[in-house]
Amino acid sequence: MRRLYLDTSVISAYYDDREPEKRAQTREFWKKLKDYEVYISEITITELNREKSIEKRDQKVSLVMEFYELRITEKVGRLVDAYLEHNIIPKKYEGDALHIAIAIINDIDILVSWNFKHIVKLKTKREVNAISILEGYKTIEIICPLEL
Repeated sequence: MRRLYLDTSVISAYYDDREPEKRAQTREFWKKLKDYEVYISEITITELNREKSIEKRDQKVSLVMEFYELRITEKVGRLVDAYLEHNIIPKKYEGDALHIAIAIINDIDILVSWNFKHIVKLKTKREVNAISILEGYKTIEIICPLEL
């Protein structure tokens, strides 16, 4: 079974009333998850817990309770440092680099995100995979929910 990592943007979009079309697309995408081993990480939980609305926070956290949760390790930190040093991800957005590094270190096949600014972008995909190869890791597919 293929391994899929969801970043926080996908989970947040499931309940996002500001963008009804993206919410509908995310909910349609959610139906496909049964065909995958789905992972999140401790950074995902941390980001979800920043939600100010207790009701929305509880909804989002309960949505991912059945998924496997991955940890931030020393290896993840070293890979994040490489992304930041090579300006693949701006230092200000280290959380985005954490999502990518956690997925790669844990041998995830596909990272899914709605973040087109720093994650689902051709430059990021190419450079992340180049660093992965140089560091001895396999490459990863980085896609938005519509591509699955």
